[in-house]
Amino acid sequence: MDEPSLYGQVKASIEMTDLLQLFKYAGLQVQIRESSHFTNGCYLMVKYGKSHSCLIFEKIEQDEYLIRADVFEADVICLSELTALAETTSNVFSKSELQHRFEIYDPSDQLVRYFHFNWQHK
Repeated sequence: MDEPSLYGQVKASIEMTDLLQLFKYAGLQVQIRESSHFTNGCYLMVKYGKSHSCLIFEKIEQDEYLIRADVFEADVICLSELTALAETTSNVFSKSELQHRFEIYDPSDQLVRYFHFNWQHK
């Protein structure tokens, strides 16, 4: 691994359109996009201000989303940017009492930050 990474989960029976509204109310740039991997699939992309990165939410179960960071308009992402993404999103979810977790790993694959609401850390 050459750069830090972010992974997360949301465990909640909430529709993607409701997540979209939640982020819009928080003042974040968000859109639902078509998946190039699944027929009739879609994902939620959340951008943060002038950041060159975003979070991607993909629904994998009726009550679960997987989250990953993605980079656009830049070659790399820094640890401080991932931390800001996770912390901002965790605050939005925590205010809505949505069970979630975010794990941030440094380039040597060591866990360096952990954000959650009502999630047991192992």
